[in-house]
Amino acid sequence: MHTKEKPYSCDVCGKGFSQRGNLFTHHRIHTDEKPFSCDVCNKEFSQKKNLNEHYRSHRNEKPYSCDICGKKYSQKSHLNVHLRIHTNEKPYSCDVCHKEFSLKNRNSITHIYWKILLHGSKVAVWYQTHILIHNLTLLLRPVFTDGSKSTTQTSFACVFINSTLSFQLHPSCSIFTAEIRAILHSLSEISNYPADNYIIYSDSLSVLQALSSLHRHSHPLAFSILDLHDRLVCKGFSILLCWVPSHVGISGNEIADTAAKNASAVLDNSTPLKDFKHYINLALHSRWENHCNSQSMNKLRSIKPVVESWPTLNNRKADTIVTRLRVGHTRYTHRHLLMGEQAPMCTQCNCILSVLHILSECPNFNSVRLRYFQTSSISLTDLLGKTPHVHLLPFLKSIGFYPLI
Repeated sequence: MHTKEKPYSCDVCGKGFSQRGNLFTHHRIHTDEKPFSCDVCNKEFSQKKNLNEHYRSHRNEKPYSCDICGKKYSQKSHLNVHLRIHTNEKPYSCDVCHKEFSLKNRNSITHIYWKILLHGSKVAVWYQTHILIHNLTLLLRPVFTDGSKSTTQTSFACVFINSTLSFQLHPSCSIFTAEIRAILHSLSEISNYPADNYIIYSDSLSVLQALSSLHRHSHPLAFSILDLHDRLVCKGFSILLCWVPSHVGISGNEIADTAAKNASAVLDNSTPLKDFKHYINLALHSRWENHCNSQSMNKLRSIKPVVESWPTLNNRKADTIVTRLRVGHTRYTHRHLLMGEQAPMCTQCNCILSVLHILSECPNFNSVRLRYFQTSSISLTDLLGKTPHVHLLPFLKSIGFYPLI
């Protein structure tokens, strides 16, 4: 031990040890043997010291604290990792580009697919993916894809080793459609080349999840991707799909992002029905809102300036009354239009009676307003807004207006 000799070596990985017991414990990494289990939660461990540290979590013991911020931990290794926040220490670096990282996930870095995101922290996943992108690029032909959507256009890009393709889609297409169209177009381009090994990178986790769990309501392009993928595999191609994080400095991903945003060529392809329905709904909603904004005498607009769905009341009668008050049309204030009579007048104020005058302005009801609303002047927005005032209906009944609405 003092001479630093390591006569005992592992038959599997070749790692050397100075003591036979340490080699015996190390072998459990390869055999996945975990002889020590927690009496509380039955979690298993390969080393007894790890079990003892685990027991602290049940006893809520945190003997290790940070000297800088005071945060406490149950294990010293966790404290050491935390200290890197304050020291900005980054002990792990990429062997290819030398980018440095503060954390390293101990799981096997061969787990490349997007599912890795479900098992570790974002930093750890980024470190693993970053290393693997460099390593796999040496074995597979990389293709980076990305989609982009702004208020004026929807587009996508595919970045190959020697070329970059970017196209605009119909503005009605969603960002999901742009991302999945990019993968499909990449496969279509790959089919023009001799059979080889490819890996397609996408920063859209939702698209990769959709491709892994098809059902009858899946995006139509998902079926096209799997169909083309299978045909290429039958021709001798090997194609992997891989998730990568966006905007973290991955060169291919950044190029694809820029190319998608600057796309000028238009790709003439069909638009998914779901996207087109959403586009039509937005267009009709916009026209409807513009029409409402142009109506200067629209009473409802002063209460509800934006065209949107408001919740209905549970009581049908109450909901009808509130709706009529919001639009400003009641039997009492507007029956004269049907009957050919004079408009009803307020005898005290000598003005035409309206919903605004009765509920908010007429001094005849000031004392009643004070009793129900704690003010003699209250706006229609406060009374008839998205959530009507809780004392609105009792107030209407108290002034005798309720049965006349």
